[in-house]
Amino acid sequence: MNPVFVALLAPLVLKERSSGHVWLALALGLGGAALIVRPGFHVGWWPGLVGVAGGLASGLAYMTVRMLGRSERPITVVMAFPVVAGPLSLPFALPVWVWPNLLETAAMVGAALAAAGGPLLMTIGLKGTRAAPATTSTYVGFVFAAALAWFCFDEPLVGTTAAGAVAIFVGVALLGRRGVTVRPTAARGV
Repeated sequence: MNPVFVALLAPLVLKERSSGHVWLALALGLGGAALIVRPGFHVGWWPGLVGVAGGLASGLAYMTVRMLGRSERPITVVMAFPVVAGPLSLPFALPVWVWPNLLETAAMVGAALAAAGGPLLMTIGLKGTRAAPATTSTYVGFVFAAALAWFCFDEPLVGTTAAGAVAIFVGVALLGRRGVTVRPTAARGV
């Protein structure tokens, strides 16, 4: 849901309006994600509200990263979170601390690199284009998740998964083809 919130709030928060092509790509991405995930309507109102609030918080975080990217280097923006979260989590971690073995250490280093690399690339992307097209492109993650679930966990690839993947890729291709991911005037020279 975060791309929806970004598209709705970016004109107010970032002064970035979205063209019709962005809205079409957003609809294709959201619809494609729904086809892949195939959500049910059995979720209670409280978990549903928490999920929507999480999408709103994530959308606000993306817009904050976009704003910070105008004046800060991407590595500064990305490293701010672990510099603050690390010391704050230490009092909770120390009482239950268990030293990892070599394999677990290697896995944690890999996870840390991925946890830093993904946001770093997203921050660079948000610096170079408007927030709504950049976050709409994140729907591709559903396609990769479905492919990994098939490859690693033998989950079946059903027709709705393929249809959802096509919808998402068409939406993202539309963003690139229509030039909506071109650097906005405000970001030039930053």
